[in-house]
Amino acid sequence: MAKKEKLFASAQKNLQKGQITRAIKDYQKLVEIDPGEVRHRQKLAELFSRAGSKDKALSEYETVANYYAENGFHLKAIAVCKQIQKLDPGQVKIYYRLAELNEKQGLVGNALSEYRNLVNYFENRKEPDEVVKTLEKMKDLAPDNLNIRVKLAESYAAAGQNDKGLEEFREIQESLRQKGDISKILKLYEIFLPLFPDASEMKTGLAQALIEKGEVEKGIAILRKVLEEHAGHTGALRLLAQGYESLGRGGEQEEALRQLLEDDSSDPDARLGLVRLHLREGRLHSALGELDPWRQALLDDGRCAALQEIYEQLKEALPQDEQVLHSLRAVYEHAGEGNKLFDMISSSSGEPESSAFMEVDLSAGEESCDHPSADLPVDIEALGCKGGIPEDADFSGGSDGEDGSGEVEEIPLEFLEEVAETAATSVVPKPSEEPEEQELEFEIELELDEPATEETSAAGRDVRVEVASETDAPAAVSASGAPSESDEELLLDLAWEEEPEVGPEASPVASAAGSAELEEAEFYLQQGLLEEAEGVCRAILDRDPDNAQACGKLAVIVERLGSEAASLEPPTDGDPLGIFPADDSVGGSGDGDEAFALEETLNELSGPEVSAEEAEDLESHYHLGIAYKEMGLLDEALGEFDKAMKRPERRVDCLTLKGLCLAERSSFEESEGVFREALADKGLSSGQRVSLHYEMGAMYDNWGLTDKALESFQAAAGIDSFFRDVGERVQQLQKTLGVEGPVPESTGQGKGKKDRISYV
Repeated sequence: MAKKEKLFASAQKNLQKGQITRAIKDYQKLVEIDPGEVRHRQKLAELFSRAGSKDKALSEYETVANYYAENGFHLKAIAVCKQIQKLDPGQVKIYYRLAELNEKQGLVGNALSEYRNLVNYFENRKEPDEVVKTLEKMKDLAPDNLNIRVKLAESYAAAGQNDKGLEEFREIQESLRQKGDISKILKLYEIFLPLFPDASEMKTGLAQALIEKGEVEKGIAILRKVLEEHAGHTGALRLLAQGYESLGRGGEQEEALRQLLEDDSSDPDARLGLVRLHLREGRLHSALGELDPWRQALLDDGRCAALQEIYEQLKEALPQDEQVLHSLRAVYEHAGEGNKLFDMISSSSGEPESSAFMEVDLSAGEESCDHPSADLPVDIEALGCKGGIPEDADFSGGSDGEDGSGEVEEIPLEFLEEVAETAATSVVPKPSEEPEEQELEFEIELELDEPATEETSAAGRDVRVEVASETDAPAAVSASGAPSESDEELLLDLAWEEEPEVGPEASPVASAAGSAELEEAEFYLQQGLLEEAEGVCRAILDRDPDNAQACGKLAVIVERLGSEAASLEPPTDGDPLGIFPADDSVGGSGDGDEAFALEETLNELSGPEVSAEEAEDLESHYHLGIAYKEMGLLDEALGEFDKAMKRPERRVDCLTLKGLCLAERSSFEESEGVFREALADKGLSSGQRVSLHYEMGAMYDNWGLTDKALESFQAAAGIDSFFRDVGERVQQLQKTLGVEGPVPESTGQGKGKKDRISYV
């Protein structure tokens, strides 16, 4: 026998006798002979630890950890570093090293846990700058975890870095505001107001949140205090006006708005707010007086849409007010609203302002109000007016002619038809320019409230002319005007009819896309990516609610999602530091409404489905648990198996290993419960079942429950009588209990391999 084998055998013999010192000497010699055999060095470190030689143990563990880390065995390196951490909890660098190793392995939750331990360590030592540095690393690792960011903002304040604290606070508050979570925003202000008592934005922000939540009086009270401390505070005045508006207290709202305008008369929001207040109260001329002098400034500020809405309300209330009409025309012209501007000119009494219409810049509409314009080019010469519109042209439609005759000059039908034909000829495109012709229909209707004579009936009936259009607009144009307040008006209304939508079944492209998406959904379904498959099916049904294939596939997905959700336990994640309350809250007491649970911790899963990336992380937790178990770190191993169990494929394996860990630390009742939970799993294979019965029998035997141990071993033998040493265990227990009987024959479900091993 070689020297190495002799030394190893001697070490094992000494260990069996409990002679640790002699075993240490044997392993020291083994390490001298073969320094590269890391397992001997790791065993030597363990023996030094058992013998109380802490420094020697730490030195050997450090060598082993370096070897594993340098060779990419991160999980083993993590397990060894955990041993170092247990031996010397005050060694700060080991926390950083564990965090880095876990991060490299993709175990973000574990890395954050190590950083939390460091935060706790530095807080206890009153080192706020180190706390900040550590929390900044945590933020870099998990930027979406609001719990970490809240703690970081608090730590900035504690370290005297108020500017950074406020900046972090603003970002958190904005994130919550985007989610519309006002309750959490209020709790956020409760935490940070004492930290930044001199920051007026804290008070105004709290007031805004109260107003948005409906507690307006409380918000107003805070704003008044802010104004007492900071007279003319713009933000407070603006919020005060908002609060008074929600309470319907117009007088106080106007007072706040006028204070804003005293400070800055060009304030667009205050100006528009004051005008709207006057409109609501029926003070139309006052509203016009406040608005009209600032019309151009507001247009330049990009408030075209708001101006258009207000002036349209004023026109409806004051239809004959020339100031309103003139301003509205100017707004339409600025916006490129050609249709609306043309309608105003056509329906106005007196001579139309043709020049204003002809100078409209239709391209401005997209920039000004985002309002589509469907104007058609008007060719005056094509309508029979080659010299333009005569200065003495009469558009009034009045009963008293301007020529002194006192009679209305009626437009004969033949003239209208001739004009329409001329217009049609002028806009028909050449065949080479546009092969596809679309019909464009004009309808000119002359309506008079006077009793219709034969001539007026002819002149007033509809005239329809079908012409080809070279635009991409829909095919038909309706031309029916509605009578205005004036009894004698020439009405001309051009409106596009919307092109009917084409359903998915009518579009070959859409059909092909739907087919491809169904194939994509089927692929996801086969891969077990149920959430992705569900998303694709719902996208198809949004466009085509009657798609039978998508409906059927979605039903299968929903059923599978429901069945898998039932087999999963809710995730658990401890907080070894205690810097965050157990309910994941920050700053609250954890009782009732005081809990401030901002976000779930990053390593918790949001649903029953596990993505490929998360599954890989869970597999790492599983193997790390095994590494911990091999090194005797049972509590750490149990924690890793709890995390890995979220992956359904590993659930039974994790339960089995948890049962072994609990039995190893003599927690037999807990071990029994875990084994029974595993045996109740509906998807249990025969191999898993025989292993569970065997391990349960061994647990009962160590517990001293011999009769139960025999039952479990007999159950295992009934499945596979050649599983490990189950036959020998049954015979031994039968002899101990004085029971005679053969070993149960295998049911044939097992593979019949005597040397089969369990999970570990």
